[in-house]
Amino acid sequence: MTRSQLLPLSLGLGFLLSAGAAHAGPNAGGTLIIHAAPGIAYTDDLPPLCEIVDLPGDCSGAVTNLPGGSSEPHVWWIAAAFPNGSSPRLAGVTLGVHYDDAAITLVDYGPCGDFELHDEAWPAPGSGTAITWGVAQTDHLVSIYGFAGYEYYGNDVTFCVGQPAVRNAVFADDSVPSQLDPVVDFGCLGFNGDPGYLACPDGPPLIGACCVGETCVQLTEADCSDQGGTAWYLDTPCEPNPCAPVPTVEESWGRIKGQYR
Repeated sequence: MTRSQLLPLSLGLGFLLSAGAAHAGPNAGGTLIIHAAPGIAYTDDLPPLCEIVDLPGDCSGAVTNLPGGSSEPHVWWIAAAFPNGSSPRLAGVTLGVHYDDAAITLVDYGPCGDFELHDEAWPAPGSGTAITWGVAQTDHLVSIYGFAGYEYYGNDVTFCVGQPAVRNAVFADDSVPSQLDPVVDFGCLGFNGDPGYLACPDGPPLIGACCVGETCVQLTEADCSDQGGTAWYLDTPCEPNPCAPVPTVEESWGRIKGQYR
């Protein structure tokens, strides 16, 4: 029994991408991690998984390993993690899951957002889903999806978040047109002797070319916004000036989500 369901595409978020330039949005540098809660005993009468989210105070405190070798289910979550000093505005995300379903059994799963559009095979290995929120999430750790499951045979195996089969994993913000930022790293949950992998965002806040009108200065995304910047380009110099208008190619966030219909 699962609490996941396919919801209609009546999201009203109006996400669009202007993809002609390497223009990073507020979710630039973000990763997807997995955090487990070994202390939570899963039962059929437990509240929905996203109502009992137990994320750490920061990414470095995430737990990436669980014991196996029994049919006792454990609980874990996929979460978005953003660099310290950034100003995330997460309104949508696409992702996939990768694991051996002969080794790991899922007994429950469900989204932590307001709407979900998943492909028919979800959450089979390699399948994907799109999660959206009606109000942008601004924390540096944001719960996205909850799972409960177990590893029965005592083998060293992993459950990983990663690219979906039909489209790259991206974060969308709530601007119109929307900015899509690629997920830059993916975490894994390990069972038994596998430690898993903690994909925290790397290093200090990202620096890029900030456009204040047609003037270019090197700033973080947050500082660029504070100074009234109209565009921010990750890892881009100010010479040549990237702030002059350029033609763009538009791609729809709705079209991306439509891959899961």
